[in-house]
Amino acid sequence: PSTLHRVKPVSGKKDRYSIALFLDPDTETLVEVIDSCTNEQRPKRFAPIRAGDYIQKRLRASHKKTLSKT
Repeated sequence: PSTLHRVKPVSGKKDRYSIALFLDPDTETLVEVIDSCTNEQRPKRFAPIRAGDYIQKRLRASHKKTLSKT
Protein backbone atom coordinates (compact mmCIF):
# COMPACT_ATOMS: atom_id res chain seq x y z
CA PRO A 1 0.00 0.00 0.00
CA SER A 2 1.15 3.52 -0.70
CA THR A 3 1.73 6.18 1.93
CA LEU A 4 -1.27 8.37 2.63
CA HIS A 5 -0.80 11.59 0.69
CA ARG A 6 -2.70 14.57 -0.63
CA VAL A 7 -2.81 16.01 -4.12
CA LYS A 8 -3.39 19.74 -4.25
CA PRO A 9 -4.98 20.96 -7.50
CA VAL A 10 -3.10 23.64 -9.40
CA SER A 11 -5.09 26.44 -11.00
CA GLY A 12 -4.51 27.39 -14.61
CA LYS A 13 -2.86 25.26 -17.24
CA LYS A 14 0.47 24.65 -15.57
CA ASP A 15 2.07 21.27 -16.11
CA ARG A 16 2.26 19.00 -13.10
CA TYR A 17 5.17 16.70 -12.46
CA SER A 18 5.31 13.60 -10.34
CA ILE A 19 8.51 12.17 -8.89
CA ALA A 20 8.79 8.66 -7.55
CA LEU A 21 10.72 8.36 -4.32
CA PHE A 22 11.99 4.97 -3.26
CA LEU A 23 13.51 4.68 0.18
CA ASP A 24 16.06 2.10 1.26
CA PRO A 25 16.81 0.51 -2.12
CA ASP A 26 19.06 -2.51 -2.33
CA THR A 27 22.63 -1.19 -2.54
CA GLU A 28 23.27 -3.16 -5.74
CA THR A 29 20.22 -1.75 -7.57
CA LEU A 30 21.25 0.10 -10.71
CA VAL A 31 19.68 3.56 -10.98
CA GLU A 32 19.59 5.01 -14.47
CA VAL A 33 17.59 7.30 -16.74
CA ILE A 34 14.62 5.61 -18.38
CA ASP A 35 15.12 5.37 -22.17
CA SER A 36 11.68 6.84 -22.88
CA CYS A 37 12.75 10.03 -21.04
CA THR A 38 15.53 10.81 -23.51
CA ASN A 39 15.86 11.56 -27.21
CA GLU A 40 18.31 13.34 -29.54
CA GLN A 41 17.29 16.74 -28.20
CA ARG A 42 17.33 15.55 -24.57
CA PRO A 43 20.24 13.12 -24.15
CA LYS A 44 20.98 11.34 -20.89
CA ARG A 45 22.74 13.68 -18.47
CA PHE A 46 23.61 11.12 -15.80
CA ALA A 47 25.54 7.88 -15.97
CA PRO A 48 24.04 4.77 -14.38
CA ILE A 49 25.05 4.30 -10.74
CA ARG A 50 24.41 1.67 -8.09
CA ALA A 51 22.05 2.88 -5.35
CA GLY A 52 24.61 2.22 -2.61
CA ASP A 53 27.31 4.20 -4.42
CA TYR A 54 24.92 7.12 -4.96
CA ILE A 55 23.90 7.20 -1.29
CA GLN A 56 27.54 7.07 -0.17
CA LYS A 57 28.44 9.86 -2.59
CA ARG A 58 25.64 12.08 -1.25
CA LEU A 59 26.55 11.34 2.37
CA ARG A 60 30.21 12.19 1.76
CA ALA A 61 29.23 15.43 0.03
CA SER A 62 26.83 16.51 2.78
CA HIS A 63 29.29 15.67 5.57
CA LYS A 64 32.47 16.88 3.86
CA LYS A 65 33.39 19.33 6.65
CA THR A 66 32.74 16.80 9.40
CA LEU A 67 34.70 14.04 7.67
CA SER A 68 37.70 16.29 6.93
CA LYS A 69 38.16 17.01 10.66
CA THR A 70 38.74 13.35 11.53
